[in-house]
Amino acid sequence: GLRSLASHDHPVFVPRRVDENLLYTIGLGLISCPGQSCGGPQGSRFAASMNNISFVLPTSFSILQAQQLGKKGVFTTDFPDNPQLQFDYTAQNISTALSSPVKDTRVKGH
Repeated sequence: GLRSLASHDHPVFVPRRVDENLLYTIGLGLISCPGQSCGGPQGSRFAASMNNISFVLPTSFSILQAQQLGKKGVFTTDFPDNPQLQFDYTAQNISTALSSPVKDTRVKGH
């Protein structure tokens, strides 16, 4: 299970009231390799995703740097609270629409 480093000397206070409902799915999909052949199935490469979005690191600034400096266009704060496509989360076979995650730089905003 998950454990914390909290102790009597270093307590961690967890909010007792839930004010957001989130459902995240974690998956493994395939991303094409334009102009080259990668080692995955059908010349693609594997990509981990949450809610079918595979995170892409920004190239100009780090996310923290962009947030601190107020730089626009480095990331968006519209990461979805739920999967964009509802499906049977325990099924053996899932829709092919979920096999290719979207590459994006989205974070969860307030």
